[in-house]
Amino acid sequence: MITKTFYKFDKKMKIKNSGGYTILELMIVIAMVGVLLSIAVPSYQDFLKDKCLTTNANLLVTSFQQARSEAVKRSANVKITREGSSDWSDGWTISKAPHDDANILRIVNTTCPMTILEQTSRIEFTYGSDGFIDATGELKLCDAREAETGRTITLSIIGRPSTDRHECL
Repeated sequence: MITKTFYKFDKKMKIKNSGGYTILELMIVIAMVGVLLSIAVPSYQDFLKDKCLTTNANLLVTSFQQARSEAVKRSANVKITREGSSDWSDGWTISKAPHDDANILRIVNTTCPMTILEQTSRIEFTYGSDGFIDATGELKLCDAREAETGRTITLSIIGRPSTDRHECL
């Protein structure tokens, strides 16, 4: 036989907490998260842009070092030529003499599309078999931000690249 038990409730009996959150508590938490995100997101975007600029500068320096090394190793001229028609932002190629498609050593593409590589009147650099470069040069890397710190890559007469910071206008 099944027995049923009935409970009687008093009017004085207290209601137990359900363990959930009130709408007011949820609104306060959402407001706090919104304030934190409004502070953090712009800083994170600047951080990403700075790292992107640094990465492209390091890619370019590494390419110059590789071209210099290949020129000495192969006892031949090695050339770095920009890919784009207006600046170095489309990438560059490293090739050995004679400079045709069969002798391309490396094709480098920039990692971030927003980076603008400003050149100072040079579309190519050639390393001789002694590791020296044909002429000194300077490349300035900037992005779309104004008055932010960019990177300058300077090539000395012996062909060694060096980086420095500069203000982009």
